[in-house]
Amino acid sequence: MKKLILILSILPLLSACIKTEETIEVLKENKYTNIVIVGYSTKGCIQNEMFHTQFTAIKDNKEVKGVVCSKTPFFIKSTPTINIFNNN
Repeated sequence: MKKLILILSILPLLSACIKTEETIEVLKENKYTNIVIVGYSTKGCIQNEMFHTQFTAIKDNKEVKGVVCSKTPFFIKSTPTINIFNNN
C-alpha cells in the first residue's frame, strides 16, 4: 500500500517534466507529422536532461516512436534532442 501511495504522489510531478507544445514544434521543424504526445518517458534521455517527452509520429512515411529530451526549458536557448526507439 505504501508503494501505491508513493507512486500516486510522484505521477503529478512527472507530468511537469514534459513540454507538449514545444515538443510538437521541434518535431514539426524536423518534418514529423501526425504527432501524438504519449507523456513522460523513462528511457531515451540522459540523466541530466530535465524534460523527457515521449511521442509517436510519422517521418518519411513510417511510424516512429521516440522521445524529445532537453536539459533546460525550451524558452531558454538549448538544443533538444530527438531519440527514436524504433522504426516500423
